[in-house]
Amino acid sequence: MSLRDAHRLLLGAAALFLLLGGCSGSSSHSLRFHVAMWDSAEGLPQFIGQGYLDDQIFGHCDEKIRQPMPVVPWMKKLMKDDPEHWNLYIRDTARLDETLRQHVVMVQRYGNQSENFLSWQGISVCKLREDGQKVGNIRYGYNGRDFLSFDKNTLSWTVTANAAEFKRMWDTFTGSPLYWKEFLEGKCIEWLKKYIKYSKESLRRREPPVVKVLQKMDSNGLETLICRAYGFYPREIRVTWKKDGEFLEQETHCGEVIPNSDGTYHTWTGFNIDPKDRSRYQCQVEHVGFPEPHLFAWKEPASVGPIVGGILGAVAAVVLLVAAIIFYMKKQQGGYKATSAEGPSSSL
Repeated sequence: MSLRDAHRLLLGAAALFLLLGGCSGSSSHSLRFHVAMWDSAEGLPQFIGQGYLDDQIFGHCDEKIRQPMPVVPWMKKLMKDDPEHWNLYIRDTARLDETLRQHVVMVQRYGNQSENFLSWQGISVCKLREDGQKVGNIRYGYNGRDFLSFDKNTLSWTVTANAAEFKRMWDTFTGSPLYWKEFLEGKCIEWLKKYIKYSKESLRRREPPVVKVLQKMDSNGLETLICRAYGFYPREIRVTWKKDGEFLEQETHCGEVIPNSDGTYHTWTGFNIDPKDRSRYQCQVEHVGFPEPHLFAWKEPASVGPIVGGILGAVAAVVLLVAAIIFYMKKQQGGYKATSAEGPSSSL
C-alpha cells in the first residue's frame, strides 16, 4: 500500500466511524487524531499517524518519519512559540508503531477474528460546539469494520465482536477509562482551543465553491441530474434543487461533505428526472463565499467542431504573425535583397 493509499485509508476510516453530514456541514470545531497499521505488499506492517483540525491535516508521522512533523504554517509557528507543547505531542506519539502492533496481536489472538490481518485503524476526536458543549469519542476498526469504541459517559469500552476475553485484555492494556474521559474533555479540548487560536487566519479564509451540473443516463433510459460543488471553504454549505423556481419536494441523494487534500471540501447531490423536464431544474448553492444564493442549471456541451476550428484558426494566425515579423526583421537587415543581374556571380 502506497502513502496515497494510506491517506485514502484514513479518510475512509473517518467516513466509516464519524459521519460528516449530508448536503450541509456543521460549524463546530474538532480535533482528530487518526492512526492506522496495514499489511504491506512485502508482508511487513506499516503505520501512519495524522492530526487534523476540522478535517485539515496539521501533523504527520509514519514508519519513515519516526516522530510527528508539522505540515502547515500555523503549526510550525506554534512549535516555535511553544516547543514544550510539540515535545508533549512527540512524547504521546512515541512508539506508535509498537503500540499498534500490540493492538493487532490482541485482536488476532483474543478478538475472535479468523480472517487474515489487513488493517487496524483508530480515530480519537474531541469537538467543541458553538454552545460550549464538549463531545468526543475513540473508535477502532479491524479490516475496515467498526470493532471497538469508548463511551466517555459510561467510562467503558464496547467490543462489537463477541470477544469477552479480548475485552478483559484491552481493559488491562489501556489503563483507567477515567484517563480517556479526562483526555477527551480536558487535554484534547485545551489543544483544540490553542490550535484554533493559531489557525484563526486560515480558518477565516473564504473559498467559494466551483459548481457544475452534470447529467448521466443509465441503461434503462432514465436520467440523473448531479450537482457537484468543490473547492470551497469553510465546510458549511447548503445544496438544494429547485423545479420551476420552487424547492424540490422529491427525494434526492446527498453525498457527504468531504475534505480535499488542499484543505478545501467537496460534496454533491442528485436525483432521477424525466429528460424532457431537464430545463426546469436548477441547483441552488448557499455558501459564505457567495454574497447570496447562486443558481446553476445544466448546459448543453459546446460542439467539438467550432472549438477545434477556433483553436486551429488561432494557431494559424499566430504562425502567420511570427512569419511576418521574421520576414520584416530580415528585410530590415538586408537579408532579403534582390540579386542584380549586373552583379558578380557567386563562385564555388
